[in-house]
Amino acid sequence: MRLGTKSDLLSKCLEPLTTTTGDVPEVDVLVIDGAAIVNMLKPSTSRTFDDYADLIFCPYIRKHLETVARVDVVWDAYIENSLKAATRSKRGKRIRRRVKSKNKIPQNWQSFLRDDDNKKELLSFLSQQLAQQNFAEKVVVATNALDALCYPPHDDVSSLAPCSHEEADTRIMVHGLMQ
Repeated sequence: MRLGTKSDLLSKCLEPLTTTTGDVPEVDVLVIDGAAIVNMLKPSTSRTFDDYADLIFCPYIRKHLETVARVDVVWDAYIENSLKAATRSKRGKRIRRRVKSKNKIPQNWQSFLRDDDNKKELLSFLSQQLAQQNFAEKVVVATNALDALCYPPHDDVSSLAPCSHEEADTRIMVHGLMQ
C-alpha cells in the first residue's frame, strides 16, 4: 500500500475546475468531517461526555446552522477486517474508556481518540445527542457506522445509506454529490 497526502491528490484534480474570486460562496448545506471537529474541539472544562456534547459539540453545530439550512456531520466507519482496520491496528492500543453520558472525560483526549472502540462509541454518542437537539427549521444529518440519520427525521436520506466507504473523506464526497 502506498501512503500519501490526500489533499495533494484532490488539489491536483479539483483546483483546475475552480476559479478563485476571494468571495465566500453562499451555500445551503455544510458537510463536516466529524472526527476533525472532535480533534479540534478539546473538552476543556467538560467533565463528562454529556457536558462535552451539550457545551461544546452541539453548540458548534448549532452555530453553523445560523448560516446554512442543513449540516451533515460525516464520521469514519470502522469496518472489521478492512485494509484501513489493519493499518490502524499497527498503531497499537491506547486508553480504553467507555463513552456513556455520565462517564468522565479522559484527561488525555488525544490518546483517548487513538482507540477505535472509543471513537466508534463517541461518534455514535454524539450522533444520538444531535437527535435530542431542537434545530427549529434546520436539518442535521449524521452518519452512524454505515447508516445516515436525519434530525428531524422527515428528510429522505436513503441515497446516503448504507454507505460502504470507510473514510469520512470519501463519504463527504457522497454527501456533497447527493445535495
